[in-house]
Amino acid sequence: MKYFLTLALAVYSLIGNAIEIDTQKSTGINFCDISTSTNYVNFCSKNSKSVDEKIIRNQIISSALTAPDGSLPVDLKSVSFNEKNDQQAVDNLRIEQRARYLTQVERLVFQSMGLRRDQLKELFNEIKSQLIQVAEKSGIGQDILERTARTELFSFENLNSKNSARILQACDKDGMGEQAIFLDKIDQNYYMLICPGELLRAARASRFPLKLLSFFIGHELGHSVDISKAGTQIFSNYLNCLEKFYGTEFRLNISKALQTELANRSVPSSTLVGLAEKASWNRYYDAVHKSISEKNLNIGLSEVFKSTFYAYELTADIFGHLGFARQLEKLSQSEKNEILEDFTRYRVCEDEFVSLTHPNSRLRTTIGFQSNILRNLLRCQTPAKEANSCNWLEN
Repeated sequence: MKYFLTLALAVYSLIGNAIEIDTQKSTGINFCDISTSTNYVNFCSKNSKSVDEKIIRNQIISSALTAPDGSLPVDLKSVSFNEKNDQQAVDNLRIEQRARYLTQVERLVFQSMGLRRDQLKELFNEIKSQLIQVAEKSGIGQDILERTARTELFSFENLNSKNSARILQACDKDGMGEQAIFLDKIDQNYYMLICPGELLRAARASRFPLKLLSFFIGHELGHSVDISKAGTQIFSNYLNCLEKFYGTEFRLNISKALQTELANRSVPSSTLVGLAEKASWNRYYDAVHKSISEKNLNIGLSEVFKSTFYAYELTADIFGHLGFARQLEKLSQSEKNEILEDFTRYRVCEDEFVSLTHPNSRLRTTIGFQSNILRNLLRCQTPAKEANSCNWLEN
């Protein structure tokens, strides 16, 4: 037990020394006033956090490799590692060995955060219950929420030859991939996976990492809501509103993403393979192909929502913001402000990803702060900055 404690203190000290959160200074961001024209340059530069994350990651990898049976080094800082040799060792692990290795990596990351896995699982179950209650009240039937009710938090102990390809694609072989994803029909079950690298990223971003992760838990559980059945009846008005008031921004996002894909000569993106139903994939490909053949990068937004995964991401964000807001409700205003700053930095300062599957994070963050979910949490007194904010949940 003392070995676990020593290890946790060692890594926690490394992260704590590298990250200093200043709760006294105001960042100048007014979260009730965020809009598509908000300039985050000063916010991101003033709040950048430096941490020698590579050292921490390598020490965790080395520790997991040297003690796959659960016996840990006394002091993580004394672990010697050779990055090239360690990566080669990781590549050579068999499925059973990799399951033990990734379980160990996750355990070490939780220890570095000063948390336990069961705390994350408790948060996951709480948000899942809240999501189901809200969805049912909003008219989404139990048949559509079947996948949500069956979704569980994935454990690396369940890694096997049938699911390993998708898991390792998300988390990388060493477990340090920074992703949280919904896994549809893995071993005939549904899971949410949070990679150890994403856990470590949350710990780097905030002293309230579980609060940040509540957004991603809600978002990924939102993917379990079968929008293919519910979309027309339940979400169409919301998506039409987004198209009407954020259409220009979406088109710029699509245009930039298409140019990137064309430059890489990879349309449709290989990262999407296996993620789409065949019919949806064909619509997506046809829309992109038509755009290219006509040399017109500005696909109509209605076609984008039908043919890409934007609609899935934007509706999942509703549940992400809901899960996030529920976790902040009982906190003091100063704690809310600190976490909102961490969340915004986490979303808009580190993520410049532009894709045909995901609208960029800055636009999605703006839409979130324009919504009633977060504005009610913030007790905003002024009207939303955009002339017409879009809300799926009215209250």
